[in-house]
Order: sequence, then C-alpha cells, then structure tokens
Amino acid sequence: NARQKGLPISPYYKYRKLPISGRFNDERYNKKLKRYIKHKGLDLAITKGHRLFSTINNGIVYLADSDPDQPAGKRIEIMLIDPSVISYKKIKDLAKRGKLKSKRNKRGQYVLNNKIIKKAMLIRYYHCSEIYVEKNQLVHRDMLLGRSGATGNVQSSVYGGTGAHLHYEIRDINNGRAVAIDPKPSLKPTKKYIQ
Repeated sequence: NARQKGLPISPYYKYRKLPISGRFNDERYNKKLKRYIKHKGLDLAITKGHRLFSTINNGIVYLADSDPDQPAGKRIEIMLIDPSVISYKKIKDLAKRGKLKSKRNKRGQYVLNNKIIKKAMLIRYYHCSEIYVEKNQLVHRDMLLGRSGATGNVQSSVYGGTGAHLHYEIRDINNGRAVAIDPKPSLKPTKKYIQ
C-alpha cells in the first residue's frame, strides 16, 4: 500500500514517510557547494496541488515570488509583526492606502516602510506550484495562500532531486535579523492547513 510505504519521489531518494520527512537542522550534502548545509525548516510530504492555508492571523505577505527556477521555487513568506512594534490597525491602514512597503536592506535586515523591524516572525512556504497572494497583502488564519508543488531545486540532481513537497520554515526576527526556529511544535493541526 502506497500510504504505508510513503511517496516515491525520485531516483535519488527512496520514499518520503508521511507526513514529515525532512527534519529541522538535518545536515544535507549540497553537490553544487560541495559541503553539508543545515536544513532550516521541515519538509512536509505532500503531492503537487494541495491547497496551502495561512497558519497565522494578522500577517502581511512579505514575499510572493513566482520564479520557479530559483532554489526555493515559487515561494510565499508571511510576516507577523509584534504589536508592540506597529499595531495591526496601522498595518491595515497602510495596506489599504497602498503605503505598505516591505523589503530587505543592503545588510540583509528586514525593513518595513524604511524602518528596521525590531520584532516579528516570518513563515516561509517553499516549492509552491501556484501563488494566490501578493506582496504587502494582509492575510488571516485559514486564508488560501497557494498550492503545493515541485518548483525550484526539488527536481535537480545537484540538490538531490527530492520531488514534490512543502518546505515549511519559521524565522524569529529580532532587530532585523532572522534566526530559524523549529516549526514542528506549531504544526500539530497539519491537516487543517494543507488540503
């Protein structure tokens, strides 16, 4: 039975066990860089086309990149800014007037309206097949963001050819700098957010 065995994904990997296959901080060999690198998220073993829903409320779309050829493929990044930094009401007002501008500065720090973000959380959804949100759009919990896929390095033999899956990552932002944290504790109701 395919469900018990897992999903066959490529000649480079055997099977992905459901539901989580790639673990946080696993070391993986990158043939292109010729060294081991740490995996900063979880890989959720799902096939192409599953609907992806927001796991947070009152966030803004920091990035909605539809370039399928970059390593993360089509990707969505949602930021939840601490209310002590800027209120959701103010973010909502800025977004409504088209005045919400999010980016990274030359030092790689996360910036909102030309101010370094002091405290926030960033949720990343990588390797999507479709994206239904736009940069600087407001999102709420359970909002449809896009669909799972196999874009980016998942088909490349350079990276190991991992096949279709969702790379889910959480980064904690302090003073503009992002540090990856283990997202597994936040995914207890996984089936609710991936259908």
